[in-house]
Amino acid sequence: MMRTALIVVILSSPAALAAKPPEFLVGVQTHFRQYKGSPRLNLDMVEQSGAVAVADELTWDLVEKEKGKLEVPAELDAYVREAHQRGLRLMISLCYGNRFYANGDFPTDPESMEAYSRYCEHLVARYQGKVGFYQFWNEWVGGCGMPHGGKVEDYVRLVKHVYPRVKAIDPQAVFLGGALHDGAMFFEGRLEEMVRLGLLEACDAISFHRYLYLHPYPTSEPENWVEWMDRVAAMLREHHDGKDVPIYLTEVGWPTHLGPNGSTQERSATYLARFYLLARTIPTLRGVWWYDFQDDGWNPVAHEDHFGLVKQDLTPKRAFFAMNDIADLVAHGRFVGRMDVGDPQVWVLRFEHGGQDVWAIWSVHRDDDWQIVLVNEAEDPKPVRITQVGVGSIERGWGAADWTNHWKKYVFAPIRENEIELQVRERPWLIAGDLKAVKVKAVVRRESPERSRPSAPEVHLAKERLLVRPEADGGSWVFFGGNENWTGMGGVRHNADDLDARLLVTWTPEALHLTVVVKDDVFCQDQPPSAMWMGDSLQIGLQSLEHENPMAYTELTVGLADGEAKVYRQSGQSGQAPGPLDAVEVNATRQGGDLVYRMCIPVSEVDLPRLCEGTVIGFSLLVNDNDGEGRKGYLHWAEGIGRGKNVLAYNWLIMADD
Repeated sequence: MMRTALIVVILSSPAALAAKPPEFLVGVQTHFRQYKGSPRLNLDMVEQSGAVAVADELTWDLVEKEKGKLEVPAELDAYVREAHQRGLRLMISLCYGNRFYANGDFPTDPESMEAYSRYCEHLVARYQGKVGFYQFWNEWVGGCGMPHGGKVEDYVRLVKHVYPRVKAIDPQAVFLGGALHDGAMFFEGRLEEMVRLGLLEACDAISFHRYLYLHPYPTSEPENWVEWMDRVAAMLREHHDGKDVPIYLTEVGWPTHLGPNGSTQERSATYLARFYLLARTIPTLRGVWWYDFQDDGWNPVAHEDHFGLVKQDLTPKRAFFAMNDIADLVAHGRFVGRMDVGDPQVWVLRFEHGGQDVWAIWSVHRDDDWQIVLVNEAEDPKPVRITQVGVGSIERGWGAADWTNHWKKYVFAPIRENEIELQVRERPWLIAGDLKAVKVKAVVRRESPERSRPSAPEVHLAKERLLVRPEADGGSWVFFGGNENWTGMGGVRHNADDLDARLLVTWTPEALHLTVVVKDDVFCQDQPPSAMWMGDSLQIGLQSLEHENPMAYTELTVGLADGEAKVYRQSGQSGQAPGPLDAVEVNATRQGGDLVYRMCIPVSEVDLPRLCEGTVIGFSLLVNDNDGEGRKGYLHWAEGIGRGKNVLAYNWLIMADD
């Protein structure tokens, strides 16, 4: 059964706090560097959302369009100055390559590192006193904005080179190191690698991105993120003489596209509110930027087009109003602590804000309403303001009556003058007022199984379906080396001699048996097990169609490293932690110009049911290619892994017996 959480938070009245520095940065990402939106119109809406901070990029290629000449485009310079004049806190990412240095690749040689440092110095000097936060690069390891991913050691070396120079220019600015994307940090352990190499000596705080919508339930829930953040903070303290390291989460979001992993507007708004409220419970976390403020395009199934708080034409989405209701509390309130209500599945977070107490209450039970009974022990309890985040607000006096047990007696139920009852679900409620004498008397389940409400059925059939023979009978090869099966990641596949592959699948009741033959002219695999996908390797997606979470999956990476075949579980359909999967029998041998992988995958280790005739499972296979200069691309039998995690793009394996 899923973990449950109810949260109670304290909201303060909208006092004149604009001039007061925020306790916490409630931020949004803009895309003015990409010339999307209108700075004046968008910033008007940003202010109305309640956000106190904005983030964008002033990329190296735009600032140094002529070698040796550094100049910020006038329209982007105007945006920075206008945001500052409005009192918004600014964060600028210092990122991406420049065609004049290292052929536009990562600045890792002396000339390009020096040029990158000059670019950073120029911006920091120009905006001293106007921009308070700078992030060194953006998703270096993941390769965002670049033809391939970068190496951890190169990143740390670059940051060590530039940090003392920019810090000397603006000692008051906060310089953020890391800028890791979700997968690079969580699945690959890159953050700890950076820290071990000395990153904490070359920045003022750590930054990274967290996209929970990509994770299977329950890892996708904001409450689980808090536990994970505690572990990250502990790891950083371990490498910092026991002292806390400030953390800034510079991207987080739940896109509302119609494709896999998309959220409804309601869910996106709900998770935004819970995420920001929970963020204040983490002492080392100093700010969160929602990615992003405005939808980037019109494609209904493209996730990158639908992260915004507002639509393309500035029409507010549900999350905009949720942000408006919680932003002032999160930015200016003081977190007091969690109230123990005697139920580990109930959260009560107490804040002080603007001379008031504010509680935020919500439930993450899978279903039903949960009635919170509050009792006020004050002699003369004053009315409170009750707000459902993103919906509406009322003033409520104290008093509750259990009339449902009295009306048939033809008498009105007596009023309990010092109590208030409120039913909550997953969307937070905020209660503001004098709550110092208030306690939670009870939490009562009120049956209301919304999940049982009928909905329109959805039928999905895989693009390709393969009949799989029993192991004793052998099987037939699937050849997937054609151009239609190649996806480039900045590299070119010249012909079948460059990369080719075929697959054989058989089954026994307890295991799936795979043989994959790869023809590759250059073999390169120098990554740790958690990052083998960046070198020559296999990636395997598996999905039980009977699982309670229809969008979850198991993903394995298989590679030959240091002469030994290894299997690493990147994710599990039931939320298992990433790590080596020794229960999978695997060997990899060279046969002429081929590398032959043979695997026996126990179904019990990968969330699959016991196999029998008629069993259907989702399946995707990638063959990654790296010729020594980064990941070129991959061959695939079914997509669903390489260009985003999408189980609807998997093929099906159908167990047959004749």
